[in-house]
Amino acid sequence: MRRFLRRRFLVPLALASMTGALLSAPPAHAARSDCPGNAFCLWVDANYPGRPWSIGGDWDYGTCWNLPPSINNKASSTYNRRARGITLYDGANCTTMIGEIGPQRFYPTLSINDKITSIRFESW
Repeated sequence: MRRFLRRRFLVPLALASMTGALLSAPPAHAARSDCPGNAFCLWVDANYPGRPWSIGGDWDYGTCWNLPPSINNKASSTYNRRARGITLYDGANCTTMIGEIGPQRFYPTLSINDKITSIRFESW
């Protein structure tokens, strides 16, 4: 009887403690490597936490892209995994240039924090 009671209470207790450990596990570490290949990525916070906003694909050089509200004037880190450069603008429709990011370049902290409104795909 004692053995039965021990199993009846210890097994569920052990399972409950393991479940608690699984539920309280820290979230997966976000990183610059979360940016897909051949994409340009922006993160809301410095040092690449969370999920990046990204744009990939084969865009014509000179194409201007206005950022969506989720990242417009909110970017704090960036990674250009494309083979060509990106020009950054403070204004919509690629007005008021504020910086350039070369191919395969990354910046965990942007000096132009929270200012990027649009980007242009370049041929360089």
